[in-house]
Amino acid sequence: MEAVYKACQNDSGNGVTKRSIDRIEAFLADQGKNSAFTAVARHVTAKFLSIDKRHVTKRVQRVIEQLLNQLLMSVDGVLDNKVVDEEEAAARDELKEILPVLLFEWEEANQILQTVKKEYEKSK
Repeated sequence: MEAVYKACQNDSGNGVTKRSIDRIEAFLADQGKNSAFTAVARHVTAKFLSIDKRHVTKRVQRVIEQLLNQLLMSVDGVLDNKVVDEEEAAARDELKEILPVLLFEWEEANQILQTVKKEYEKSK
């Protein structure tokens, strides 16, 4: 930019103002991506994006931590075997007795299903 100012300073005569303005406008138009204005704009934009990214990252991290804490509390509640309700205690006892039987029956049904699938595949 200094060279343009010196050229304008050394110019004189009729139309010097117009020629000086034309020189400065041409210089700024030629600069494009390399102009000082563009460099400052790029720097400021990058700085804003960096600050925003850090801010958003911190917010997202807080939300994730809250969700994980809620999940942990839910799991702790499910895993806690303390029974407050007598009906619930009775239901748990009944399930403890019947679950092994149901598991055995499920395994038998699963074996039958596998056999049927194999027979079906053979018949195709």
